[in-house]
Amino acid sequence: MAFPSTTWDKLWADCFAVARRPLGGVILPLPEAEAVARGAFQSLISGGGREMPIPEIMEFLRRQARRGALEAVAAARRSSGDPARWAEFPESAPTVSLESLRQDDAATDAWKSTLGQFRQRTYHTIKTLGVPPEEIDDVLSDTLLQLFRPRAEGGPRPLDNILVYEELMPYLNGMARHVATDYLRARTAQKRQPKEGFSEEEEMEQVPSDDPVPGETYSLEQCYRECRDVLSDFQWDVLMRLYVLESANRMSLIEEPAVLKALGVKPSASSATRRRRLNEYLEEMVGTLAARLRVPA
Repeated sequence: MAFPSTTWDKLWADCFAVARRPLGGVILPLPEAEAVARGAFQSLISGGGREMPIPEIMEFLRRQARRGALEAVAAARRSSGDPARWAEFPESAPTVSLESLRQDDAATDAWKSTLGQFRQRTYHTIKTLGVPPEEIDDVLSDTLLQLFRPRAEGGPRPLDNILVYEELMPYLNGMARHVATDYLRARTAQKRQPKEGFSEEEEMEQVPSDDPVPGETYSLEQCYRECRDVLSDFQWDVLMRLYVLESANRMSLIEEPAVLKALGVKPSASSATRRRRLNEYLEEMVGTLAARLRVPA
């Protein structure tokens, strides 16, 4: 699938931005970020990804750039022995290495400041989900246990899959939200459907859920994954170029023959007619996505 050169320029800029700042608090030097972005594009091209729709290309490049950047940060910190290497903000830079946290349990001094930050940042979040204040500490403790507990026998712990320290707090916060949601679901189920023949511990067993946590927003990747079948590749490309990459605007779209063909409008139609039909076309697509995601259009 051929895209305008402007779209590829925008894809490069988007990929480079992710490589430069793969997550909050981390920033790669320009040469290293460029090398990571080039590596992501080389992986795309060598794998024949140039023919994928724009959403898949963007998702692939972002995923490759983020992973490559974090691996570069982790390697730089290991080789230098500096846990704050390439940290963007000195005042909040890591003071302990991720390796030291992996080797110790949460009761050691290495975890002391990290646990304080975790409780401070997550307490209010858990409270707003509806967990009683007197039980919030139990949710936080269970979250930490899951961080150290392999999800499959013989497999890695979630902590082992984290590459840099700055990933830890967002990961813990998200995990705590899911633990809290599962906890509330278990309480509700117990109240509504008391079971006979089970012990109290078995009734309170919490089964992890992959459902979205209330209040979470849909990422680009989630939206495309869940709604891919409701729009054509061409429609996805139009939406991505217009709203995400911003490599096109409405005036440029109504000059493209492929877009006019999809709109059912002749090139000889007036500019106002073409714009009106494009607006209707876009509204239809957004409405279709909103209906699938069950959110207001």
